[in-house]
Parts: sequence; structure tokens; C-alpha cells
Amino acid sequence: MTVAPVNDSGQVAGWIEDENSRPFLWQTGVVTRLPWLPDSTRGEVAGINASRTVVGYNWIPSLWWS
Repeated sequence: MTVAPVNDSGQVAGWIEDENSRPFLWQTGVVTRLPWLPDSTRGEVAGINASRTVVGYNWIPSLWWS
């Protein structure tokens, strides 16, 4: 599990590292999974602000190129 910095309200956002990273929000002892974008296979959190806005990114394989 990886977490972003805690906001002033004590909320934590991060992601569970498994075969597909799963973003989450933790507050008052409750973990809520955050949704992926359509066609995404994993997501990670970069931060959370005092207004509970979570920012991060998703991987969408169909947009990858070599």
C-alpha cells in the first residue's frame, strides 16, 4: 500500500499495489475505493487537498504505443 500526504482533515488517499493498482480514500476508519477511468487497468494517487479532491493518474493500455 502506498499513501499520498495526509490532508488537514486527516483523510488519506493512496493505492493498493497488486497486479492492478487500486486507488482509495481513507477517512474515519473507512476505506473507499476510487473509480478508474474507462478502459483503465490501474490507477495511482498523487495527492489529496483540504477539500477532499484527489488527484492521480490511470493507465489506459489502448493509448500506449511503441
